[in-house]
Amino acid sequence: MMSDTPLTIVDNFSKEFKINNTGSYPGKNLAKVSGILVLLATFNLSWFSVSGQPAHGLGLLNNIGGMFTNPNAMATAWGIPTFVPYILGGLFLFFLVSWLFLLIGAKNRACVIIGSLMPLILGWVVIAGYFSIPPNFMPYVQPFLGTELVPGIIPFSLGLMTSGLVTINIGAFILIGGGILGFISGCMSR
Repeated sequence: MMSDTPLTIVDNFSKEFKINNTGSYPGKNLAKVSGILVLLATFNLSWFSVSGQPAHGLGLLNNIGGMFTNPNAMATAWGIPTFVPYILGGLFLFFLVSWLFLLIGAKNRACVIIGSLMPLILGWVVIAGYFSIPPNFMPYVQPFLGTELVPGIIPFSLGLMTSGLVTINIGAFILIGGGILGFISGCMSR
């Protein structure tokens, strides 16, 4: 009978790879790096642009109130039931604070795994949406669009893929990268 369970084997493996003798484990540091990457990608980088108007976390922060104060307009534009904008608004709020969950995840594995899900999902949806853009896509991306706070600097827009009016920017990939690093750090010892 084996005395090592899979969890014990993972813990022992992680303990073997201390960064130094101070007791610092890579899982803690990786969680902090992922939190900082998601924070930067959310508020300082543009994920995509439509006709030069960037989509970023600050635009979402400015527009999220409409999901709660006037859900009928969004429901009508999207062709969905009226309660769905409330659910989406809650998920978008959770996304806006996911970087905080990743930073807290330096102490708690569950927080880092939960915090890594929303950046991963949103980043993949942005990229998948780019490859299958619906004919009337503007109502779907409207909550994310905002103005540039400092033109050309915040949010920083480095276009990587362009198709017609839509450009996928580097922020989408950094968002996914931060989510992946966070998920990996959730599998490592604290």
